[in-house]
Amino acid sequence: LFCSSVQLGTCNRCAALKWAVRYTETLCDILFDRNRTNKTKQIPNGLFFYKTMMQFTFVTPVNAHIDEVAKKFNKELLLKLNPPFIAMELIRYDGQRAGDQLSFKIGIGPIKQQWNGIITAHRYTEKHWLFRDEGLQLPHPLKTWKHTHALKSASNQTLIIDRLKFEGKNPFFTLLMCLPFIAMFWMRKPLYKKHLGNHASL
Repeated sequence: LFCSSVQLGTCNRCAALKWAVRYTETLCDILFDRNRTNKTKQIPNGLFFYKTMMQFTFVTPVNAHIDEVAKKFNKELLLKLNPPFIAMELIRYDGQRAGDQLSFKIGIGPIKQQWNGIITAHRYTEKHWLFRDEGLQLPHPLKTWKHTHALKSASNQTLIIDRLKFEGKNPFFTLLMCLPFIAMFWMRKPLYKKHLGNHASL
């Protein structure tokens, strides 16, 4: 993962990157009470490494019926979820069914990069609802991106589940993007409740 040397881990670069991995995993254990014994299990509000990719799941309950929440998952919601420190110009938004595409320019300040994605899966039933977008053209330093948006009916509430898998162009970039993505999705939680809960309007 870190170098091609036969004596893996003997160089300073490997030692530094391994330390960074251990530091990040320890931080995630503290923040999210991660279960290390079962890495194939989806963990609410959890995060872990899988090979070279990063995966995490955020779960947000809202006080609304799943049908009402699903109706409000649209272009307007996407714009409202955009973090305040990131400029986004939406160019294309076809919808949320397999084959639909979205395109936007994203960046901080005057520098913007292109992001093109496609919906690769969708499933809508009475108690479960989801769609997945994957990156076609991604801004530097992202290499891969898969984001599953899911809704699950739970008693009088709806669980909004964000499952994200991403990889940078090298392990350093994967680690570098970890905390910004955590912050971005953590900020979505109160916005979901504001715009998708009862008495919300878009």
